[in-house]
Amino acid sequence: MLSHADPVLMSPRASTSMNRGRLAGLCYLGVFLAGFVYIASIPHVGLVGNDVDAASAHIVSDQAAFWVGYASFLVSIALRLILMLLFFEMFKPVNERLSQLAVYFNITATSVQAVVALLLLAPIVLLTGERFTDSFPPTQLEALAATLLRLGYYAYTIGLVFFAGYDLLIGYLALRSTFLPRTVGVLMMITGLGWLTFIAPSVASRLLPINLIAGVAGEAVMIAWLLLRGVDEDRWIEAAAARSTG
Repeated sequence: MLSHADPVLMSPRASTSMNRGRLAGLCYLGVFLAGFVYIASIPHVGLVGNDVDAASAHIVSDQAAFWVGYASFLVSIALRLILMLLFFEMFKPVNERLSQLAVYFNITATSVQAVVALLLLAPIVLLTGERFTDSFPPTQLEALAATLLRLGYYAYTIGLVFFAGYDLLIGYLALRSTFLPRTVGVLMMITGLGWLTFIAPSVASRLLPINLIAGVAGEAVMIAWLLLRGVDEDRWIEAAAARSTG
């Protein structure tokens, strides 16, 4: 029998899984939109057409756009952490250990993204600060800024590999759940496989844009389903009750 303190009994049905599912979908959509603003505001730093020299020149020449994109990148990182907690609570009734493992993958990936955010500042710090421009030749500073941006690109792909693990776990949990369609779980696992190709950048570049399409498609379907339908409230409560009594 469930204890009186059990959250399944304490929470009204309409305020449990259904709202949590739609909130997760809204948060996930925010991640996508913030990422789009980031890529649009700071061109040449994405996975397609990465050009660190052009990116560095653009950052210095259009700093207003850079700060918009930079802020959007930070927002996407913050939203991913919120989404991580929402997904942990959502999928905990399916398998708590795997849901915790997904959290660790996400924390690692978002930590790497924070490093990317730091490296993105290299052109601003090196090419616009008088302390550096007065002490070093412009060509050296430009080369150093481009090198740091290149490291940021590789760091970003490393983060994608950990996000691949996260998406694979979320996809598996969705597949095993009773409160989301199995198709959503399968597509999320395909998304994970798409991002996993970036474990070898040379291989990933040859698979473009197939791996990018695979990476985006599953997440887009998950977002759409959560926003439009949420999760099956009754089945989520049943799964949470079964975990509590198991």
